[in-house]
Amino acid sequence: MNRVLFTYLNQEYFIQCNNEDKMGNIFSKILNKLGQNNNDIIFLYNGIKVNEELTFDECVSDLDRDNNQMNLIMTKKEPELTNNITTINNNINNNVNPINNNTNNINTVNNVNNDINNIINNNIDEYYSMKDRYANLDINKIRINLQYQTLNGIDNLFILRDGRIITNQKVYYGDGDDEEDGENKLCVYSIKNNKIKCDINIDYQYSNNCIETSDGNVIMVFSDKIKIIKIHQKYIEEIQNLNLQKAKISVFFYKDNFLIKCLAENQPSKAKGFFADLFYVYDQCLFKYENGNLISYKNLNELYKKEKVKAIAQINSNEYALLSQKKGVVYGTNDYIIFYDMITDKKIKSLKIGNGERYGNLLLLNKENLIVFRDYSLVLIDVKNRKTNKEFKYEMDIYEFTLLNETSFLYKQNGRICLYKLEGTNNIVQKGDAELTDSYEQLFRFPGNKLIGFTNNNISLLSFN
Repeated sequence: MNRVLFTYLNQEYFIQCNNEDKMGNIFSKILNKLGQNNNDIIFLYNGIKVNEELTFDECVSDLDRDNNQMNLIMTKKEPELTNNITTINNNINNNVNPINNNTNNINTVNNVNNDINNIINNNIDEYYSMKDRYANLDINKIRINLQYQTLNGIDNLFILRDGRIITNQKVYYGDGDDEEDGENKLCVYSIKNNKIKCDINIDYQYSNNCIETSDGNVIMVFSDKIKIIKIHQKYIEEIQNLNLQKAKISVFFYKDNFLIKCLAENQPSKAKGFFADLFYVYDQCLFKYENGNLISYKNLNELYKKEKVKAIAQINSNEYALLSQKKGVVYGTNDYIIFYDMITDKKIKSLKIGNGERYGNLLLLNKENLIVFRDYSLVLIDVKNRKTNKEFKYEMDIYEFTLLNETSFLYKQNGRICLYKLEGTNNIVQKGDAELTDSYEQLFRFPGNKLIGFTNNNISLLSFN
């Protein structure tokens, strides 16, 4: 017999149950015992809201299973979060030191064509809908407004639109830095009264990517699954769980539409043992997010194979740009941008842009301009007229850029940060650079025309005034 221990108003209560008992039935028993209403109470297990449809055996951790007991916290439902950006901007002290002044498998959804045509309503303009235009930005005025030292090392960091900061952190208990010696933490911070406060600190699986959807939910990518999560003020709620192995998500400007690369269900016999990763077979699929769920609607495997696709960007509701690298007759490899209609599955135009110069990434800067990055240069593409505008030679050997608005982006390298801006229709100009006192892993857009940077155990809020 198992036992569920409930803590409510600093008092402890328990209910006995079997492995197959639904958590919702267990909750009903404790609520009846305490005379409480289910609509007023939530149940948290290790900081996560418990799914009432699951059984005790499906919810309990391996450690607690050995002890035949779950420890839950009962708490009153909290009001929904309000946007705290005004508070952040009003309370940040500007008189601080400057920085050196310097799938259901992969099935096709029958009615997806109509849905894709509606994606245009969630267009690029919405990405910049907040008052975060970074207008008249002077890179030489970049300053540290606020710093916060975390207890544990930060593996990665993500920003929500309401200004909260999500981090993955590692807690080590051994003498070394081996993964087996520590635990992963999910920590969520907010900025209030000129202070960074930790609102959530729970044990959680390491996530290599977080993406906020249009309704405020968060897509979290793990090594063996993808989860849709709602992050409340003091706890998280898991909404959907997709068992996708080794998944990676490419984000398009058109919200709630994604490319997901993941391990195919059927793997060759060679995909085993130490060299298994050399033989893995992947699926490349378009997904849409709708009503709290990620839905697969188009398998791109054959297209990727046929056109030798290396990268992809969405141009509008049905048109995509594909970076293709094919063997040529004269040169060893020829590089193309293929404009492709996903609705009709037809190639619109093929634009030759190079001869195997190691192109690596695509960035839709705005509705009319696509940037193709490669080692030490970038190519500006006119997507409206589907032609090459100009190639620019820059000392860029990696792709660590932060997009600011439709014409500007930041590039970080070797302790310096550079501002680049599109002037006119076909010219990208470096507008200045500054030295960074900290070696930030990455820089993120933050509400209020600010940036967030992080080092191993430090979070910094940066501004340009």
